[in-house]
Amino acid sequence: MKQAITIILFLALSTIKITASVCTVDNLLIQNQAQLDNFQSNYGCDSIIGNLIFNGEFTNFDPLDDLKYVSGEISVTYTNQDLIFKLESLIECGGIYVNLIYPGIDM
Repeated sequence: MKQAITIILFLALSTIKITASVCTVDNLLIQNQAQLDNFQSNYGCDSIIGNLIFNGEFTNFDPLDDLKYVSGEISVTYTNQDLIFKLESLIECGGIYVNLIYPGIDM
């Protein structure tokens, strides 16, 4: 009986698929919403070894909902005052820098 339970447990656990994909880059620069929307199809990773840089106009950051880890820094510069930068699934990163630029105001 113990052998049968052990075999069934082994077969059940061996069918579980762990999907984690790592992208290795120096600096991954995303400059517009179209590039961000294509993130999963272009890179398909949930972990980035390197820096992730956003610089441009964005309407949402939803395509990064599966991103869990960035070894370097996340740098965000954008001008949409109504947009909140969020990465709900992010577990760890080297640092986050958010710079909201107000058009027409020099600082």
